[in-house]
Amino acid sequence: MKKKMLTGILAVSMLGLVLVGCGDKKEVTKTDESQVEITTEKESEAATETEAPTEVETEAPTEEVKADFLTENGLTVTPNGSMTIPVAKYGSDELTDLAVNTSVATVASSEEGYSDTTFTVTADKNLDNSGVSYNISAFDRYTGTSYESKLTTALIGGGASHDNVCVLDIDGTQYDCSMDAKQNGNTVTLTVHHPSNYDGVVFLLGKLTATQTDAYNAVDFNNTFTVADHADVFIDGQYFFTATDK
Repeated sequence: MKKKMLTGILAVSMLGLVLVGCGDKKEVTKTDESQVEITTEKESEAATETEAPTEVETEAPTEEVKADFLTENGLTVTPNGSMTIPVAKYGSDELTDLAVNTSVATVASSEEGYSDTTFTVTADKNLDNSGVSYNISAFDRYTGTSYESKLTTALIGGGASHDNVCVLDIDGTQYDCSMDAKQNGNTVTLTVHHPSNYDGVVFLLGKLTATQTDAYNAVDFNNTFTVADHADVFIDGQYFFTATDK
């Protein structure tokens, strides 16, 4: 099994890859956020004779929203761009600042029906010998399930068979997602490979202290878990990013 998590270190980069009838014809005209004008075909004929169309006050239609792990846990998304974040000095719990630029992009994969969403972090120093330790990972927005958990082989919805993937169940629909992390100099990328109709990728970036490293090493990656199950590693001191900044 591969854990996909990166830790920038002093001399050796830690690239952990152990790495949703019948009736009259109606015309609807939106007038504002809370009122729509509904005119039926019969009413339209009557209006022609009386010049007094019927106006009906009603609430604007609302779309049912899936459960959102971020909202339920009070987590907010950080807009991508330039920022300074606190990270750990390697091998300690002491913190230091790291200037980074972040971006998230989704492109069609070479595999039909799949896309790749990539989180790119560019630091102001070479991460291979920066002496800092940071945490980078990704999880599902709707359930909070870490893509590092319960890696398996799956054949989902006619897609191809994947090794080392996390299978998510969201409102009865299954999605197979896999994650790959790379570090090169001052740039680190984390890519989630997922079905193209899936939009729940959330990335995290933040500190990884010595205490957090010990907690990470104690995680059972053979079972499904959410980032809330190990909040001291995957929530505490972390920033969250998406392709939409929302």
